[in-house]
Amino acid sequence: MSVSDTLTSLPVIREENEHHVESGRTTRVIRGLSWTLGSQLFSRGVNVLMGIVLARILVPEDYGVFGLALLVVNILIGINDVGMTMAVVRWTGDIRVAARTAVTLAVLFSLGLYAVVYVGAPAYASYMNAPDATAMLRVLALVLVLDGITAVPSAILIRDFQQPRLARAELLTLPVGVGVTLAFAVGGAGGWSLVAGQLIGNVTMAIALVVLAGSWLRPGFDAAAAKSMIVFSLPLALTSLVEYVLLNADYFIVGRVLGTVSLGFYVLAFNVSSWPVTAVTQSIRRVSISEFAAMQDSPGQLDKAFRSGFVVLVKVMLPPIIGLSLLSGPFLRLVFGDQWAPSAPVLAWLAVLGGVRVAQGLVFDVLVSVGRSMTTLAVKLVWLVALAPALVVAANTGDIETVAMAHAAVAVLVSLPLFLLASRQVGVQLSVLLPQLVRPAVAGVCAGAAGTLVLLAAGSDLTKLLAGGVVILFVYTAIAFPGLMWTWPADAGRHRRRRRTRRAGHR
Repeated sequence: MSVSDTLTSLPVIREENEHHVESGRTTRVIRGLSWTLGSQLFSRGVNVLMGIVLARILVPEDYGVFGLALLVVNILIGINDVGMTMAVVRWTGDIRVAARTAVTLAVLFSLGLYAVVYVGAPAYASYMNAPDATAMLRVLALVLVLDGITAVPSAILIRDFQQPRLARAELLTLPVGVGVTLAFAVGGAGGWSLVAGQLIGNVTMAIALVVLAGSWLRPGFDAAAAKSMIVFSLPLALTSLVEYVLLNADYFIVGRVLGTVSLGFYVLAFNVSSWPVTAVTQSIRRVSISEFAAMQDSPGQLDKAFRSGFVVLVKVMLPPIIGLSLLSGPFLRLVFGDQWAPSAPVLAWLAVLGGVRVAQGLVFDVLVSVGRSMTTLAVKLVWLVALAPALVVAANTGDIETVAMAHAAVAVLVSLPLFLLASRQVGVQLSVLLPQLVRPAVAGVCAGAAGTLVLLAAGSDLTKLLAGGVVILFVYTAIAFPGLMWTWPADAGRHRRRRRTRRAGHR
């Protein structure tokens, strides 16, 4: 082959290599997302069943006291690893040195946080008018230490697209936590059953990750790596802290102003509203940050990937959000029992908040993946500044439904627009994205109107739940996915004919 022939063939070889890289990346993403989404859906399904059983054993006050302890842990878990998980996932240098440095920083910081919680628990419980929460908080906060130990091993598995191994560890620990919780609840432990299940489940998960991670748990320290990681991760940790304060400020205000019984009803509604949110967001985050980070030098590719993912998320999440919001009353009364009926109007509004959390979660992922951690911090600080006074006014002038309404309103009117505007900093074209959301938005409005008519016409709670769910899904699918709705019967018919032809051929 001549030199000119070789030079001519180089673009072809390069295109083939890029095609193989792109194909391999797509396969890796699909495989990781399939495992994480499957694991999350299964674990959430089990937790749903456990929540139903517990709701018929425990009383609202049990959930309220546990919610006060969980409030502190949930807020601190956001900064517990000092942002080391995200720093390790997107690290571009020698990962061995960085990982061992991150282990040291994460574990030391989590131990320091636990010491602060242990000392401050009595004062916090006294301020919240719930002295029983002191011991519960001290025990539950051990989760912070376990999270610090496992932060880097989890990050390594995510970074290397080893989601199947991570999913297996989660599935292994799931029956342990569920079994312990139910055993304690049946034994009359009240709110302590929730603490026991959380703690033992986290211990089991830590052991599983230690086995999977191996040498990644060895601590070490490199000053240059530590400085670089802290510069990136500290704003991210503060952003996570703000985010967890945002998501738990309502717990604090409801518990302080309206009492532990009201908080119990609110906690149940928030947990139910979080079922689809947590499953989808956690599954996507374990893949999206690594994938977006790989595209940060290709703005056009990053924009296209984000827009595609965002539109799919909106289309998939709207039906469960509409269903939870409209059918909250029949659902809670049938599934959890009549004693939890006061949670229904709260769930109706928190379902909307859950949808916003999923949408802004993907924007957060793309901003973090390209190093825009300060932008995410600024946006969430503005959100917090708008939310805090709204929740305080709502609690002091209304009830738990008013608090949920304020939370959802600020998320829709302040948080989501700010996040979408911030996405423009990484090249996302909102002028292209927003028109793609018109069809699912119209489908959602029509599905909601149809579901409302069913609720007005139907009789029993069971009839409302079944008929409303079917109508909402049918109307939404018909408008949002017209091709799927109208071509499915023909495709199914062709599939049956091909199957009959194959069977005839075998004979």
